[in-house]
Amino acid sequence: MGVSFLYGGSGSLALSVFAAALRSPGTLTQTAVVLVIIAFFLKAAIVPFHAWAPDAYETAAVPVTAYMAVIVKAGVVLAAVRLFGAANATTPVADLLALLPLLSIVWGNLAAMRQQSFRRMIAYSSIAHAGYLFYAFLGDAPGRFQAVVFYVIAYGTMNLLAFASLPAGEDDATRDRLDTLKGLFHRRPYAAMMIAVAMVSLAGIPPMPGFVAKFLIFRNVISAGYTVYGVLGLVGSYLGIYFYLRVIQYLFMTSETSSAKTVAVSRVTLGAGFVCLLMALAISVFPGWVIDQL
Repeated sequence: MGVSFLYGGSGSLALSVFAAALRSPGTLTQTAVVLVIIAFFLKAAIVPFHAWAPDAYETAAVPVTAYMAVIVKAGVVLAAVRLFGAANATTPVADLLALLPLLSIVWGNLAAMRQQSFRRMIAYSSIAHAGYLFYAFLGDAPGRFQAVVFYVIAYGTMNLLAFASLPAGEDDATRDRLDTLKGLFHRRPYAAMMIAVAMVSLAGIPPMPGFVAKFLIFRNVISAGYTVYGVLGLVGSYLGIYFYLRVIQYLFMTSETSSAKTVAVSRVTLGAGFVCLLMALAISVFPGWVIDQL
C-alpha cells in the first residue's frame, strides 16, 4: 500500500523517490513513507508489531531460530538502509523512527527477563536489538551505514556463537530450557564460556564488540541532535544486562541439575562455534579496521 501511494504521488518506483519522499511535506508521500517503514518494523519485530517473533522463535528448530535471529534481521535492516539512501529523516517520520524503536528497546529487555526458554529470551532480545538498529536511522547518513553494518556483524556473530554452543539435548524443547544451562561449566566448560562471551557482548559490556556496536549507534544519534532519545535509549539498554547476566549465573554459579544429560556434540557444531569465536575476537581486537572496511 505504501509503495502504491508513493507511485501514485511520484509516478516512479525508483529508490531515489523514497529517499526524496522522506523530506516531502505532501500528505500522500508522507503516508507512503510511514506505511513502508511500518512494513519494515513488522519484519524486524519492532513493538507493537512484534507479537509474531517469540512464538516463531520458540517453535522453530534451533538452527532455524538462529537463521531468523541473524539473517532475517540483517536482511530487513540492510534493505531499509538501501531504501533510505543518503536521506535524513525529518519530523514526523523521525519521531516514528525514535519512539517505536525506543519502546522496543524497553519492552524487549523487560519481557526477556521473565522468559524460561532460551529461544524465547533471544526473541525478546532481538526485539530490543531491532530497536537499537533502527535508532541508527536518526543519525546522519554518512555514519549510518557503518553503524548498522558493524552492529549486524557483531550481533549476528554473537547470536550464532550462542546457538552453536547451546548444549545438545534429546529434543529442542528440552534443550531450550534455561534450566538445562545450570552448572553447564562443570559439564562442558568450553560451551559455557562461549555462551558467556556471547551474552556479555549482547549486553554491550566492554571490551566485547557489542559495546562498540552500541557506541556507534548512540554516538550517531546524539551527534544528529537527538540527545534525549539517545540518553533514553542508552538507559533502556541497561535493562538488558539483567537477563544476560542471569544466563551467566546459571552457567557458572548454579549447581548442576541432576536431570541434565550429556549428549555428544557434532564436529560441525563445534566448528561453527569456533569460527564465530574467531570472528568475535577479530572484531573485538580490531574494531577500527572492520569499520574502515565498511
